[in-house]
This record gives sequence, structure tokens and C-alpha cells, in this order.
Amino acid sequence: MKVGYTSVDTDDAESLGSEYNEAPISNEISEYNEAPISKFSCLSMSFLACLLFSFSILFFPVLDFHAVSTFDYNHSGTVPTTLKSVTALANSEDGSFLSCEDAATSLIAKLRSQLQDIPYVVIVGGIGDSGTRAVFSFLTDLGIDLGEWHGTRSPSSDVTDTMDSKAWMDIYKTTSCLPVNNPAYSTQTNARMVYLEALSTLHTLDFGKANLTSDMWFRGLQFTSLALLARLEVHNKNGRTGLYGFKHPRSSLMLPFFQHILGSRLKFVHVVRDGRDVAGGANQLMFKSLCSVYNGRTCVSYDKRERLEFWGKTNLEVHDFASGHLGAGHYYSLRIEDLVNGEKDCLFKLSEMLDVSEADYHRIVTEPYLDKNFRSHKHSYFGNKFSYRRNRLINELAKNASHWCSRAVEKFGYTFDLTPAGFSIQHCSQFKRF
Repeated sequence: MKVGYTSVDTDDAESLGSEYNEAPISNEISEYNEAPISKFSCLSMSFLACLLFSFSILFFPVLDFHAVSTFDYNHSGTVPTTLKSVTALANSEDGSFLSCEDAATSLIAKLRSQLQDIPYVVIVGGIGDSGTRAVFSFLTDLGIDLGEWHGTRSPSSDVTDTMDSKAWMDIYKTTSCLPVNNPAYSTQTNARMVYLEALSTLHTLDFGKANLTSDMWFRGLQFTSLALLARLEVHNKNGRTGLYGFKHPRSSLMLPFFQHILGSRLKFVHVVRDGRDVAGGANQLMFKSLCSVYNGRTCVSYDKRERLEFWGKTNLEVHDFASGHLGAGHYYSLRIEDLVNGEKDCLFKLSEMLDVSEADYHRIVTEPYLDKNFRSHKHSYFGNKFSYRRNRLINELAKNASHWCSRAVEKFGYTFDLTPAGFSIQHCSQFKRF
């Protein structure tokens, strides 16, 4: 199955309208940050939202809560599927009730038993606007089953229009550790509930059973197992063989769950993009929804220094956890620029980690293939979407941002060198992935 490739994880910046159109750039770097949206605009938007909500109550009074994932929605207009065969409350086979820990243990055992003939599970993550959709296309062409897309709103598609896994975006019934009369009691669990608790209380991605509440740890394990079972069910139903998995940028926020459940079966592909392109772009959904809880303080959404710090901290913590707990052969940090440049040798190392044969790799990844699918999109990377003056200003911001940004620039082989042709990066063979 071939997947159409788009250069960024959302619409091109130019098509996003007023959110992207900023005031003219001043000579002062501080004025490079965007102005906040006016209160009148926010009130108008709230009024329209209320009207739409009232309309939905009047005309659509009966909704299946489980059928629509209201968290981590992909903004493409595609509604996640309902996978009821694997989303029942986690009880034992004989119908007796299980504790939250026993429910998690039971689901993990069930998943592992069904993975006997599948050596690895491939998870693709990153942060918003990193280019995970292009990596989905590349890995799909190499024969990795990350899901199938058959058109917008097609019931046979198990990925959204942005190639994000519907199984991962769904809401599942789980067993809570809390008593029913506890205000926090809930049997409905989705990914956002889990990683938000970790980020808001611990402010780090390095979490686990020791520092997360028992309720969220065991519900997180149940959720992750159910999502993987749902994706596996579709994989088997479609008659696919070989490696399977899924992609969603925010899967990188839940690596401790994947590592605990899958162990040596986990193969994680971490997609990284130059932070200056990310901070200067229009897609700030992940930043706006997570920065404040992640850092334990209020983040200014239009401040590009804040965006650069968020980019650096998130990617470094993902890298540190993956390299420390997964190790070589199970973790690969892929700069999207290397895919766009068509760096065949470095891409081959990724294919090796995923057990793609050398013969298959060279049969598929030809120069015409790279030219057509990836190199033709260079105009969206290396600062090429912006003017040289604009790049110079954000480059200065990056130099003077927090240590998170400068460390990430160095770690992932980017540089502060700037030419009229855009941002410069080290060759993919020069930076160390561990």
C-alpha cells in the first residue's frame, strides 16, 4: 500500500491563515514573537463553539462515548474507529473481577501470547510537526505494517488522514485502582489522561511504577496493551505478516509503558526536526497543550524562546530514556532532514534495525524513489519556508535560548551556521545516536 507523502504533519503554514500571519519583523529580536490573539476574537470563537455545542445536543442527543476519541484528536476530521472486541472492561476469562494490577498483568500476558510469531513491534514518535507522516510512508514502503489508509472517513482505514493510529487515539475501558466513590475514579482511559498526569506531577518523561500513582500506572499499562491489541487485531485481520506497529507523535510521551510491556520486542523510531523550523512554524498544537504542565509554569504560546526550549527538552528526554532503556538495535533517532536529503547510507542503518533485508532495501530505495518522494520536498525544510532575515532572527533566539535548546542542537547534529541557503546540519554519519 502506497501512502501519499506530505512534507509536514499538518497543513502547509501558508494555508493556516491568520494564526501564521505575524506582524512585520522588527530589527529587535524580541519583537519576532507573535502578538497574542485579541480577547474579542476569543470571545467570538467561544460564542460560536457554544452555538455548535447547543446544535449538537438538540439534533444528536445519543452519542456512544467510546466511539469518538475526544482527546489527542488529529484535527483532520477523521473519527477514530470503535474497536469493541478488545476494549471490554479488563476482567478475567471466567467473568470474575480483577484488581487494577491483575487486569494489567492479564492484558500484558494476552498481548505477549499473541506476539509469539512477531519478533518486534515498531513505534514511531516525535513531537508535533517533526515529520512522522513522511516516516510512516517510508517504513510502509519497506513493508512495515503501521496501519492502512484507504481514504478520508473510510471505515476500512485504521489510521487518520495524518497517518496516526486510530487505535492509539481511542478511549478504552480499564479497571481503576481507586474506589468508586473517589472523585478521580474513572474506567475510561486514553493516552492523554495518562501522560498528562505524569507530566503535570513529575515534569519529566522518565517515569514509572516507582513515581507514578498506582492508579495511573496500571491503567496506563492497560490502555497501552489494549491499543496494541487493537492494532494487532487489524494487522491479523488484513492478513499481514512481519513487523507491525503504529505511528503517533505523542507515543514518545509514553515510552515507559511500551518498554515495560514489550521489553526487547520494542523498536522505537524517534523522528527529530530542526527546532528552528518547528518553533517558527504554525503547528504548535503539542507545545500549546503540553508546555505549561510539562514545565510546571505558564508558557507563553507566542514566545519562540519557549517553543525552542520545549523542543529541546522533549527531544532530549525522549532520547535519554530510549537510549538508556532500549539501547542499540532498538532505538533509532531519525532526523527528518536526512530523509528529505535522501541519505541512503543512514536510512539503510534504520532499515537494518527493522530487519529489512539489504536486497529489499536497495530494490525499494532507489535514487528515483528518493527524488520523487522526499528530496522534492526540501523547500519545506532547512528554513527554506522563511526569509533569510527571519532565519537569522530565530537562529539568534536559538543561540540564546535555554540550555535545553543548545544541548539538543548539539546532540542531534544541528549547527548554528546559517547561509542564504538555510540552516546547516552535520552529515547524518557524524552525530552520535547514543
